[in-house]
Order: sequence, then structure tokens, then C-alpha cells
Amino acid sequence: MNILKFRKAIDNIASLRRTDKLSTACGKTKRHWSFSILSRFIKAAKYLILLTIFSLTGSLHIHKPGTKLYFMDTELKSNQPIELEGIKKIRRASVEHVILKNCTGIIDQETFKHFPKLKRLSIWKSRINEINTNLSVTAFESIGSYLPDLDANFQGKFPNVKELLFYKTEKFNVHTVIWKNFKHLKVLKISDVDFAENCVTKNLFRGMESLEELGLSNNNIGCVTADAFSSLKSLQSLDLTYNRIKSFPSTIFKGLTNLEDLGLFENPLIHFSINMLADQRHHLRVLGLDWAVLKNEKVTAEKLLKAFPNLKFITFGHLDMPQDFYAGSFCQILKENNVLCENETVFGASILLYQYF
Repeated sequence: MNILKFRKAIDNIASLRRTDKLSTACGKTKRHWSFSILSRFIKAAKYLILLTIFSLTGSLHIHKPGTKLYFMDTELKSNQPIELEGIKKIRRASVEHVILKNCTGIIDQETFKHFPKLKRLSIWKSRINEINTNLSVTAFESIGSYLPDLDANFQGKFPNVKELLFYKTEKFNVHTVIWKNFKHLKVLKISDVDFAENCVTKNLFRGMESLEELGLSNNNIGCVTADAFSSLKSLQSLDLTYNRIKSFPSTIFKGLTNLEDLGLFENPLIHFSINMLADQRHHLRVLGLDWAVLKNEKVTAEKLLKAFPNLKFITFGHLDMPQDFYAGSFCQILKENNVLCENETVFGASILLYQYF
């Protein structure tokens, strides 16, 4: 998801408050609701109702008729379609997204046979013992789950996949052999898993020239080689937050001319120069960097604005804004130039979202 769009969605939720407008007609004062705010309130209320129903009822929940299905506490049996009891009225052929939560069992060619248009598969807090079939989905995510077959044959199980997300996936060791030949992959987000090597190298992304979003947050990564991202010319978003990286090679971002969103905070960076982002001068819109790094490098607001004329948002990543006079004045200058300066955690978002599953 584009980070600015993510932030806008958060702002919409935060703005769900009553707006009183006064207008006068025929000598009387009328009080009414803003239509746009009211409509957002109604949508949010519907979402909360659906979420409540999902948490209190049985194993199945319909998010949108004909598009998304939740299966909860369901056993996936070999050579049997997933149980569809209670959803006879749904147009099964239109289902595009299936979510499995607290489920166990086996995924084979029969499991999703009733969903020929299935595009997205999400597995939350489940234990899948076998995947013995190729899945035609274009998006796959595993959150807090156990999955088998995370080996050289993994790519073959998802020949059409364009988005992959792994967070807290049990016994998931990131090894270069797993990611071989994901030629169509656009989005890859891996968080809170074990990397086979402490250092990220270009071998990890071999054959991923189409990759646009890369998230490697919270993986205990200690270093990144100078050529690690050299083959990712289409990369637009890069998240390296919440790791153990102390320094970056000076040429690490060279050639990434499409990079718009970069998150680096919550790393023990000893030195970081914004000159390393020369190739991002005309594209960078979102920057996540610790305030201490900016302060130590004597990066002023004016210097930052000059270096990145299209910058829209900078985040320090902390739970609290830095209690520093210069941080306050730094942000004030940015805001006067239409650049948001806040403690939003738009990077590493999967870490926060996991708390709600």
C-alpha cells in the first residue's frame, strides 16, 4: 500500500467526529451534519459491527457478499473442499479473497475448488501441515502461522503471485533459495522472521526486477551490502526499520531513481548522510529517520527541503515526539512548507496490525 494513502486512511478514521455547522434560513438557525463526515462515520460503524459479529460468532464471516470470506477454527481436510455451511446464498464463483484464521489441516487441489476467481489468500494464526497443489492467487500472506514447504519448491506453489507478506511465520528461515525466480513479484514484506544470513545481499532478490515495494522491518538484520538493491530498479518503497543496522555503504541507494518512500528509523545508525540519497532527490516523498540522526548530522529543515523538493512527510518513528526545542522548530519549518512532521509509524505497519489479529 502506498504510504501516503495509508496515512490518509488513518486521518479519515481520526476525523470521525461530529462537525456542527450553523446556517440561517427564514430567521431560524439550523444544525446539521457534514454529509462527507457522516458517510465516513456510517462506513466505520458498519465495519465495527461486522468485526464484532466476526469475533462473537462461529467459524465463518462474510466481509462483503461475493468478494471476501473469513473461515475461523476450521479443519482443512485432504481431498475435500473447505466447508461452506451457512453460505448457500453467496455467489461462490465471485469470491476473490479467503482468510483462514485459527485453522488447521491440508491445502490441496480440492480446498478452494468452489472459488475459481480466488486472487488473495490470507492465513492468520493457523497451522497448515501441507500445501500439495499450485495456487493461482496473486497475493498471499501468512501472519503468526506455521507453513510447510518453505524451500526451493515454494515459488512453484505460487506461479502467479505478485504480493507476498510473512509476519511471525513459525520456523521460517529466509534463504536465497526460497525467493528464486519470483519474476512477477511486485510486493514483498517480511517481518519478525529468521534470516539465514545476518547480512542482506543482492542474492536475496535475484530475479525480482519487477519489485516495487520491499519491507524488511524487525528482522534483526545487522548489515546490508552496497549492491543489495542494485537490481531493483523499479523499487518505490523500502522499509528497513527496527533492525540492527549501524551503517550503510555510501552507494547503497544509487540507481534507485524510482524510490519514493524510505524507512530507516529504529536502527543504531552511527552515521548517515542525506547525500547518500542523491538519486532520490526528485522522487522522495516519505522519509522515516530518527531525530537523533538528523540532529547529529546537523541536517536543518531548510537543508532537507532543498535536498528533497517533493518531500511530503517525515516520521521519526518513536511513540513520542522528541522533546527537543530544535525538533519543534525543525517540524514547524517543514509544516510551513506543507511537509508533515509527526511520530506516525507508517513503516513497520505489520508489527502494529498484528496486535489486532
